[in-house]
Amino acid sequence: TVNATNSNQDYSHINLNGNVTSTNNVTNVNPSFSLTGATKTTPGNLTGSISATFNGTTASANLFDGQNGHANVKITASDNSVIYDGTASTVVNNLNKLVAGQSYNVVVNNIGFNFGANNAGKEVTLAMPKNSPFSFDEASVRAAGWTVATTTNGKATAIKGKLDNNGTVNKLVVNGTLTALDATNTNNVVFYNVANGQPVTAGNVDVVANANGQLNVSALLPAVQSSFVAVQKVLGANNNTNGGRDDNPAVETYPIVASSDIADQLKAEGITVDANGNFNAKHSFTLKVKSTSEGKATSNGKSAEMTVTFTTANVAEEVAPSVSKTIMHNAYYYDKDAKRVGTDKLTRYNSVTVSPKTTTING
Repeated sequence: TVNATNSNQDYSHINLNGNVTSTNNVTNVNPSFSLTGATKTTPGNLTGSISATFNGTTASANLFDGQNGHANVKITASDNSVIYDGTASTVVNNLNKLVAGQSYNVVVNNIGFNFGANNAGKEVTLAMPKNSPFSFDEASVRAAGWTVATTTNGKATAIKGKLDNNGTVNKLVVNGTLTALDATNTNNVVFYNVANGQPVTAGNVDVVANANGQLNVSALLPAVQSSFVAVQKVLGANNNTNGGRDDNPAVETYPIVASSDIADQLKAEGITVDANGNFNAKHSFTLKVKSTSEGKATSNGKSAEMTVTFTTANVAEEVAPSVSKTIMHNAYYYDKDAKRVGTDKLTRYNSVTVSPKTTTING
């Protein structure tokens, strides 16, 4: 059914084909929605949720009821025909008209974020992630007493305001354009090595630093994209070959992008990126990339992720640091198999240079 169940609870997830799950809690806003086209036997549906991160805590937004317990969502086609409207007193439900590959405008109304009483009265900026199809409705922002902080292509992508004395903000509206997914395509996205045509789950790429030993983040994805391709079979459920790249023309290619912000990934490896995207290259570092089946008539929303190891050809491999120690007893030389090497010894009170890490041989 389309009913989201009659309840006084707040909702954090939308499922127009079933029940709505709830949580009571909630600065980056992440709308994550999936629109699926109808098949001959099944109507289309919209599923998803909105989460926000503030002060290190990620929580779900409260998505309030629409009329009569229905999800407070409106979906319209490019010709402005209404596919679904849970805001009206009489709910409009034309989900069986959702067509895979076509784009629809999705409006989610009356959203609330609860950041807790410990954040009461704090000024917060809520920002959509880069390249998100969603933005804030400016009228709802003003109605909440907040202001638009950032616009991208004329749309409000970040808003600023003070939380109330309960640490909440309510009655926000987000909207965006989604392409309906193809429920009949069950194939996965698969990465292939361009050089040998073989499927891979991890990759290796060589790069060259400049004269200062630096790389720029803008050079990393092109290096991956020149060595690997992400494809998906589109023959449907009865021909599920999970992206096999034979001579069959029924294959779609999807872009390879970073799984998360590249600078953040490098920072996690101890690499600092400056304001211009430059960083001192290590001999070896990694980057997680992904590819998602979306935006085409046969897209099904499936994603694949892999880790790519970069080797900087003109940067030497790091040598483990050494420390100076004073020997307090006679010491002898041994190899990795615990066999003594030669007859020389180091006598007590002499200084030696050693690795700071201990090595265990035969226990």
